[in-house]
Formats: sequence, structure tokens, C-alpha cells
Amino acid sequence: MKEQRQFSRVDFNTKTYIVYQDKRINAKLLDISLKGALFEVGQVVLINKGQECTLEIQLGEGEIVLNIRAELVHIKKNHFGFKFQSIDLDSLAHLRRLMEVNLGNTELIGQELFFLSRQ
Repeated sequence: MKEQRQFSRVDFNTKTYIVYQDKRINAKLLDISLKGALFEVGQVVLINKGQECTLEIQLGEGEIVLNIRAELVHIKKNHFGFKFQSIDLDSLAHLRRLMEVNLGNTELIGQELFFLSRQ
């Protein structure tokens, strides 16, 4: 069965932290969309599906950090998939720009943002 996504994803490797119950867990961002992200974690993590965490995604040399509340929706070995629950306006603006630059299609991202705002 072919996977159907409503939001474009881009491969993007960067340093990231998953913050859960006052623990800051090192992770590597594998890909991201306007609605969620996939991470690789190199250590044992005791987070269950359905749990909410804060994702801290560093852009560049860490001068910009996206702060996103997200729910863990799937785990496969050391890959953790999160669905975004809330994001501040500054982080959303940076995420939008990251998506536009990596996809090369500002119109598509605008359409996805419009669709996201209707959900």
C-alpha cells in the first residue's frame, strides 16, 4: 500500500533535543514537515506513544532553535515519529522558510499552511 501524506517532507539532519519529563534527550532530525518530524535516537528512551514532548530543533550553528510541542505517534527501533501539537509564531516562520528553501516551492508550502490552518 502506498503511503499518502498531506504535507511535504524534507530530509534535514541537524542536532535536536527531545525534552520529556525534565530530561533532555539527544536526537538527530531525519526529516521534517509542517505537521511532524522523524528523529533518530541513539540511546534507550522511555517514552510511550501518545506522550507529549517538547522538540528543540537547532538550525545553523544553534542561533535559531525551533520549539515545538509534539506527540509521539510511532516508534520503530530507534526512530521516533512525532506529530506537532503547537508551535510558536517565530518557530513556524523559520520552519516555513526551511521548507521553502529545501523544497524550492513557496506556493506549495503556502497551500500546506492554508490547509493546516483549516484543521
